[in-house]
Amino acid sequence: MVVGLGTGSTAFFAVERLGQKLAAGELKNIVAIPTSIRTKEQAESLGIPLVTLDTHSSLDVAIDGADEARSK
Repeated sequence: MVVGLGTGSTAFFAVERLGQKLAAGELKNIVAIPTSIRTKEQAESLGIPLVTLDTHSSLDVAIDGADEARSK
């Protein structure tokens, strides 16, 4: 599975959890594409395997946060 890793406070926690699940062996066959240097560094520190859009041009899922939310 190819996962897009977003940037920001919400994505930070999702990346942390993904790293934990991979380290525990609860997830396998995951590679990720980060959207920023900050997320790349975080993913590398957690042992999340990284790839690029050059090698994996299609994502299965992307994780990112909401910049803004408002009620109607």
